[in-house]
Order: sequence, then C-alpha cells, then structure tokens
Amino acid sequence: MPDVGNRSPHWAKVQLLRQQLPDYDFCLWVDVDFVIRSHEDVLKGLRDEDMQGMVMEQTPHHGVGPNSGLWILRNCVESQQFLDEVWETGPLPGATLNDQATIAHLMGFSYLPDYTRPVASSPWAEKTSWLPLQWNMLEIFHPEAYLVAKAIHFGGLDNKTKLREIKRQLVRDKLPGWDHGRC
Repeated sequence: MPDVGNRSPHWAKVQLLRQQLPDYDFCLWVDVDFVIRSHEDVLKGLRDEDMQGMVMEQTPHHGVGPNSGLWILRNCVESQQFLDEVWETGPLPGATLNDQATIAHLMGFSYLPDYTRPVASSPWAEKTSWLPLQWNMLEIFHPEAYLVAKAIHFGGLDNKTKLREIKRQLVRDKLPGWDHGRC
C-alpha cells in the first residue's frame, strides 16, 4: 500500500492511481464496497476529449457532487496533473469524505459536511465525463438500486451491515464466480 503519511487510508487511492496511471491507457478505480452488476464496458461513457469519468451523485441529504467510488482516469497529462493537485491540496479542514472532498473542491463543488453543490467553474470538471447514475448508486439513498443499477455502492453503512448487504446483492444477482450458498 502506498505511504499516505498521517492522512486517512482513503488517500492511498490517489497515490496508487498516480503510480499506476503511466503504465496503462486507463485506470479504473472501484471502491471495495461496490457490486458491479453489468457486463457493459464502463469506458464507453468516457468521451475522447475527457481526462476522467465519474458519476455525479445526487442524494437528498448531501446534495449533488462528484463521487469517486467508481473513477476512470485516462493516461494523459491532465489526469496526472489532477492527481498531483489532489494530493498536494490534501485533506480539507472539516471535510468528512477525505480525498473525495478534495476532488469535489477542485472540481468546483462544496463538500461534506456542508450541502454539496456546484459553487465555481473548474477546468477539471470541464474535462470530466459524467457517467450515468446507474454506475454508482448509493444503496442507502436508492433502495431501488437492485432493480436498475449497473453498479451498487454500499458506502455510508457500518461494516457489518455493508457486508450483509453486499452478500445479499451477490446472492440476488447470482453473479458468476460466487458460491451462492456460502459467500
């Protein structure tokens, strides 16, 4: 795991992506609390001119803002510069979503614990493909996700509940590769 110093372990994502991106055309980050339900190629959602793709989440309690739980980065100068700026900016005072708050801030959004919303223009946001919400539906805000989602994000739950809900989703979907009786 990359060294994040005194930052939360969430910041390892930024370091790992920055280290790996030069070796690949694209890097796709998927948080550990995700269930991918679609065989569709998520890269189809990335426009040729954009450096990255992510979902613009909208929740009743938190507002609208970028969610980096599923994050595509193209190997290009802009993506590398963005990752560097995220790292150099570091944790924001009072922010509750670690690296995601910094990403939101750099993309021109307010961040939790404040209500999230666009507050400024950003060259980073202009070079972002916004994937359909179905690629990152937070189960706690979208109970219908199991019907329509391409990927369900189980963020915001305690670990015991998260594991129970992920197992339930894997069994419900009968996803290949899982022993449905013992996962």
